[in-house]
Amino acid sequence: MRDGASPQLNAAKLGHDKRGSVGGNLRRHDPSTLSSRTAGSGCDAACRAGVGGSDAVLEILPTTKAARPTFDLFKTTAVVGSMMHSGSGESASLAVSVRAAGLKVTAPRLAVLAMLQDAPHSSAEDVFARVRSELPTTSVQAVYGVLAAFTSAGLVRRTDPAGSPALFECRVGDNHHHILCVQCGDLNDVDCVIGAAPCLTPSDVSGFTVLAAEVTFTGICASCQLQPALEETA
Repeated sequence: MRDGASPQLNAAKLGHDKRGSVGGNLRRHDPSTLSSRTAGSGCDAACRAGVGGSDAVLEILPTTKAARPTFDLFKTTAVVGSMMHSGSGESASLAVSVRAAGLKVTAPRLAVLAMLQDAPHSSAEDVFARVRSELPTTSVQAVYGVLAAFTSAGLVRRTDPAGSPALFECRVGDNHHHILCVQCGDLNDVDCVIGAAPCLTPSDVSGFTVLAAEVTFTGICASCQLQPALEETA
């Protein structure tokens, strides 16, 4: 130590705001309780001189920093890219459809749209079960949100059969009808009965401009009709 130099240790020499130059915190120790580990750690005379004239010894402790979570955008972008490349033309076509509807392309939206093209007239729970197998972190709330966005954008059609949860399909724009089996709940498309949308003309529109006609025929499908005969022969 140079002659005339103050034996006091300036905390700023160890770092700003009482933080060590190695990113550590400063802790005061009573010299009488100083452990052999600290005593042999290479602490020089200046450190042992104390701060503010006191006999306290400063020990530089490492600071533990919590790891920052990975930003989900990177993961989502990677998944979208993987889905689009793995499905080549089909996935690219789905992405074009989503963008054309004015929506952002995301992995859940691509997965939901692909599922509905493969399995029309699916419920939200059916969609969720299929999408979750491809995207395990997807929640049922996210699937409901995607279906709502698709329906509002006209990309998906929602049908609410009596006694059944809402069903969704990708066939839109033609105002086709449906036929529902009252026994098993099977739903099938039926083309417009008369002409194009709205397919039917009401006798009195009460000043309305008719846009569409929701028509659902009910009956018993071929499989359910055969069931009693199969049970009798069993």
